[in-house]
This record gives sequence, C-alpha cells and structure tokens, in this order.
Amino acid sequence: MGYKVHVICAENLFSKVSIWDDMVKSNPNIIVHQIASRYPSTLVEFNQGIIGKILYKILILLLPLFTKGSYLDRTAFWKKVLLKKAEKVIRENQIKHVIASGGPFGAMYYATLLKEKFGDLFLLNDMRDPWTWGPNWGFPSLSDKRMEFEKNREFVTIRDSDLISTPSEDIKNYLIDKYPKFQDKFIQIPHFFDPEEIIAEKKTTSKVIRFVMYGNIYHNIESYIQKCAELFAKNKDSISLDIYTDKIQHLKTFQNAGATNVFFYEQLPAKELFAKFKNYDFVFLFNPDYNRNNISTKFYEIIQTRTPVFFFCKKGLGPDFITQNSFGLHADLENIDHQMSELINRTSTFKYNENYDVSKFTLENITKSISDLLEINNNFVQPNENIHKKNILLTFDYELFLGKRSGSVYNCILLPTELILKSLLKFKLKDAIFFIDTTYLWRLSQENNALAKEDLKTLMVQLIKIVRAGHFIFPHLHPHWLDAVYLEEINEWDLSNKCKYRIQSIQPEQRKELFRYSFELIQDIQKKAGVEYSIDSYRAGGWCIQPFDQFRPQFDEFGIKNDFSILKNFSLTDKDAFYNFEGFPSRFIYSFTNDIGKIESNGLYKAYSITSIHISKLTQIINKFFLKVLFKLGYNNYGDGMAARKIQHPELDETSENAYFTKKEIEMTSIELMTSVKLKIYRSFIKDNSYIHFISHPKMISSHNINCFNKFLKDLLNSCEVETDYRKMT
Repeated sequence: MGYKVHVICAENLFSKVSIWDDMVKSNPNIIVHQIASRYPSTLVEFNQGIIGKILYKILILLLPLFTKGSYLDRTAFWKKVLLKKAEKVIRENQIKHVIASGGPFGAMYYATLLKEKFGDLFLLNDMRDPWTWGPNWGFPSLSDKRMEFEKNREFVTIRDSDLISTPSEDIKNYLIDKYPKFQDKFIQIPHFFDPEEIIAEKKTTSKVIRFVMYGNIYHNIESYIQKCAELFAKNKDSISLDIYTDKIQHLKTFQNAGATNVFFYEQLPAKELFAKFKNYDFVFLFNPDYNRNNISTKFYEIIQTRTPVFFFCKKGLGPDFITQNSFGLHADLENIDHQMSELINRTSTFKYNENYDVSKFTLENITKSISDLLEINNNFVQPNENIHKKNILLTFDYELFLGKRSGSVYNCILLPTELILKSLLKFKLKDAIFFIDTTYLWRLSQENNALAKEDLKTLMVQLIKIVRAGHFIFPHLHPHWLDAVYLEEINEWDLSNKCKYRIQSIQPEQRKELFRYSFELIQDIQKKAGVEYSIDSYRAGGWCIQPFDQFRPQFDEFGIKNDFSILKNFSLTDKDAFYNFEGFPSRFIYSFTNDIGKIESNGLYKAYSITSIHISKLTQIINKFFLKVLFKLGYNNYGDGMAARKIQHPELDETSENAYFTKKEIEMTSIELMTSVKLKIYRSFIKDNSYIHFISHPKMISSHNINCFNKFLKDLLNSCEVETDYRKMT
C-alpha cells in the first residue's frame, strides 16, 4: 500500500532465527531497528543444560528486586532504550502513527509515554493477549502490590491510547465491561492469512488418518499433551501425527507413552509448510483452558487449505467457531476417545463446509482495514514538505475575570492586550485569534452608566486596532453575564451567579439572540476597520462545548465551521459547568459532525485542539518556588479580578478494581503559564511537533510571561518557518 514501515524490535534472544527474518529483510519498505532487550536470555531460552537451569533459578530470585510489576515481562528493562530509539526514529522520519503490540505489555505502556513529547501521535495499541486477568507472563502468581502496579499501567495504556485493538471478541468484551468509559476505543482486528502462501490442493489418500500440528504449543497444557500421547500410542496403526514446531519440550511425553507414530519436525516457512497439507487429513489443535475463546490466526489459514480441524480443548468460542461452521470436530478430555474412535471406524457423520468465504480475512483486506483507520485518523497538519515549518496557533480569550469581582477593563484587557500586540508586531506575526466575550460587551451596551459606556468605547477602539493589525476576532460566549451585577462604585462586575454558566442553561431563542448580537458586533468592527473575513470560528465559554448538539443550530445558522474549545485529557464537572475531553482524538485538527469527540473524515466542522505539555513533578516543584520569587519581586499578572474557578487537571479515574489515583503531569500551552523554568519544555515540544495551540488570557499574563514568550518566538523564528493562519494549517 506504499507505506514505509519502521519496526523497532528487541535483539533475538533465541538460538534460532525467525522464519520471517528473510522476508522482512528483503522488503525495502520495512526498516528494522533492532535494539538491546536488556532482559536475561536465560529466562527466554527453555532448552538449557544444567548450568542454564541453575542460572534460571538464580535470576528468578533476583529479578523481583529490580522490578515493580511482573518480572517475567520481557520488556521490564526496555523502557529507556526503547524510548530513546523510538524518539529518534519518529523525529527523523516525521512519523505520525505508532502501533505497539503486547504481550509482553510493557511496550504498550511505553508507547503511551511517547505522546508526552509528540502530541499529535496516533497510537494504536494492539493487545494480543489478556493482560492483568491473563494466565501468562507470571500474572496469576503476582503479589497484590505488583498486581496493583500492573493494573495501573493497564489503565493508563487504555486511557492514553487512541485505539485498543484485540484479535478476539472475548478480550474486547472483557475490556468494554472493565472500562466502559473507554468502550469506543476498543476494536477487533481479526487474525489474517496470506493467500499467496497457501494453495489448496487435492488430498492424497492413505490407509491411516494423518494429523498435522504446527506452530506454538501453549503453556499449562500438560494434561492434554499426556492424553494425546496415550491416544496416539493406543492407535499406532490407524492414526499418525506430524508436529512442526520449535517447542520440543513435550517430545519426551510422546516417547515415554510409546507414541512412535508421532514425529517432531523443525518449523517451516509458511509456504513450504502448507504445500505439505495435501498429505494430511486433519489439523490437530490444542488450546489450554484460558485460551479456548480465542479465534486463532490458524483458523483462517487452515480453512484456506480446505483441511478439517480436530480441536482438543474445553468448550469455548474457538471450538464453537469450528463446529458451528462445519470446519471440524471438537473433543475434550472426557470424549476424545469416542470422537477418535468414530473417525478411525469411519462412523463419524462430519461433513466439511466447502462454501465458507474466507477472503475477508486475507492479509490484503485486514491491512486495508488498518490502513483505513490510519487514514481516518490522519492529522490535517502536514509538515512533510518542510520539516522546519511550524504551525503556531495563537489564541486569546479577550475577557474579564468571571467571579465575584471582574477586575478593571484596563488591567484585565486593555493593558495586557497592548503588550501582546506589541510582541506580535515586533516579530511581524499576524493571524492571531482573539475570542472576544461578546456577552460582556452586550451587557456594557445595556448599561447607562458613563464609565460603562466609556469602557465599551475603549474596547471597541482596541478591537478595531486588533483587526487592522491583521488578526482575527471571533465570538466567545459566557452566558452567565446575563445575571451579572454591575458594581457602579468601582466600575466592575459581580459574576457570582453562575446558574447560566453553560449555554445549555438558557433557552434556544436566547442563544440565537446572543449569537446574532455577536455576529453583528464583529461585522460592525470589521466595517469600521475596513477589513473583511469569514466569521467562521468559535470557542465555548469555559470550554463547555458538550453536548455539541446544543451548539449545532447556531453553527449552521451563522456559518461557524471551526471550534477551538477542546483541551484533550482535561475534564471538569460541577453543578454549573461541564466538559470532558478525556479520550478525545490525539489529532490536533480533525473533522467532526455530530459528536465533537469523534473524527469523521468528511465531517462538517473542524476542531482545533488546544495542545498540552508534560510537566514533571520535579519541574512543578521548582516552578512553584520560582513563582513565589517572582511574586516577591513584583512580577504579578496584570489582571486585578477574581476567577470563577480554578482549572482542574485530569485525574486517573478509578478502575473497576479500585486501583489508585494520581495526578497527570500535563498542562495546557499558554503564555500565562510560560516561565523561565518551563521555557525549555516549550522549545522541546515545538521541536518535536509541527503544531502548537496557545490558549492565553491577557488578564492572567505578567511581564515575565511576555518576556518568556518573546524569547520563545525569537528562537523559533530564527530556526523555523512559521505559519500562524489557522486556515492554512489544514
């Protein structure tokens, strides 16, 4: 399909080379980056001598001292080397899509950490096996403390991934039940087969019933192996079994049982193996109890060979799929003697289904479905033509404080906005967006007080100046201004009544009137400035854009096409305000129609997400101390009002097992939050990403913030080409 795929994998700890090694190396579109595994090879290679077995036991005793979760997870010591290589590959090749697979599951968790540096990565984590509830990788024997650690990593992985794919329906359903909040993230990508490797041929004839088994032999299956060995030993003259595998730990079980009609062979490349299937009558499959619901890769390739299956395991979704579609027989420990006897005596009534269409499970079709997922989640921001071109979206909420005291117009809006305009002019930047609180301006227009009228007049002069300077102004509504009380004695406002904080709290007709006023106001400013552009963008007051169907009538009537309200992974719920952007798309800019949290490739509207950066706890502590020093030195924000509420950072939600909570170390990208302590983090973010969306509030900005912003712009403009027009970023 034309993709260039970079594969990061650990060095091969096994003594044998993978049968897919040559195929991968011969493909020019697959670039393999092999890195050290940092995991003891003794714990991976099972066929060892006496010294190897002693070393194995020693390591099993030592590993728990150096790990917090499952010490049998082969990625336990891989984090540093993996992230270093991944960051280099992503940066050098401008990669926007990452797929990680587990188990072992550490790689899936580490992949989510890449989003701290690369905010626009689309991450598909492919969960091939059950994680904390599974029987492998040492999970059944973990202590409560280690299991708690793994459950937290599982939760973070699901929360921070864009999609979680599973190969089987039972894993998907389990995840939906466990994490219902993220149910839209879980998808099933079934196993596939490559039809170029398989050509169904007419079966040869034989006096004995010929069984074949191939591939991996699962753990915890000893009782089935023992029964199988006894069964084949008992029927030497009637049945035979050829096993193609590199797992020969059960060879002695068959030898001790006297099953001389069972033969072990080296694992073969797929094409060579399936060419032999014309000489076999049945494929013999084992599945341990924990895996009986799995619809395996083998099913579809076996169906393509037109070879019936003899499935030996407990009842489950796997054997049900085989028997209900007439692809073979199922037997368990209780009835396998009877089932085999019927086959040998030719009394079985089984008839193979020749008409099943398996084409939808071909490599090409499954790859196409994955490709479609990547295309749907493709970022609009395309930096590929020029790696040094950066998209800088500068947005400002042009408003007073929204609490008990609004603060003065001069200190909260006029003065800091003038300083912002001065910085933008200094660096010759245009196309910044000022979302003006039009509900506030409407209230000013209703007041007869001379000071209020003067405020409106002065604000209009500045807004005309903003537009003439080449910037945009768009509406930004805070409906609780309708209940604001004018404090005439100090020329400020009391907005303590927040009953109408969200636009949903007012009637549809009133919403329409506020939008109409907003558009007429901006059109009047455009006319006076001698500038005309489409008023096509909006930011919801308090980011309360959900549910979007409450806004859509206004968007459609007034021609609004773009929303700037989303701050991914942040949420707030109280009696007056609500937004929940957790689990939203990682795409910086994407299309949507009915649900602002779901990408639609041909959606009617575009969402321009506000970016966020990772701030470590140590940096937070240092910055907190630094802010106290700035306060002592008089570097305070210009605004003099009282906020309606503090911005709340997201928290890890409680898992179904009541794991534990922790603050997430992220913060929105904003001029008022930029300090000398964080400046390096902002520079690093824009180095690794093609897009940054600042949401800033003039009322919250200090002279120190302005100085840091100027330094940021100076460095950026000296090294990169910068685009600031939102219309040219898609």
